[in-house]
Amino acid sequence: MPCVARFSDCRVEVRALDHPPPHFHVVMSDRRDNLVEIDTLAMRGPIRTREIAQVLAWAAEHRDELIAEWRKYHP
Repeated sequence: MPCVARFSDCRVEVRALDHPPPHFHVVMSDRRDNLVEIDTLAMRGPIRTREIAQVLAWAAEHRDELIAEWRKYHP
C-alpha cells in the first residue's frame, strides 16, 4: 500500500482500488487503522482524534496532494 507520509507512531496510506469517497488510512504502530475522508477529515475507526491531531493538521494542509494521490490509484 502506498505510504504518503510517516509520523513518529503512524503512517498515512492511500490504498489502490479502495472504495469511495476519497480517503486515506492512518495506521498506528500497533496496527489500529482509521479511515479519514480527504474533503472533511471525518474519521471512522478506533483511533482517537487527539492521538492523530498532528496527522489531521498535516492532511488539512496537504489536501490537494492527497486528492492527487487518490486519483492516481482510482481512475
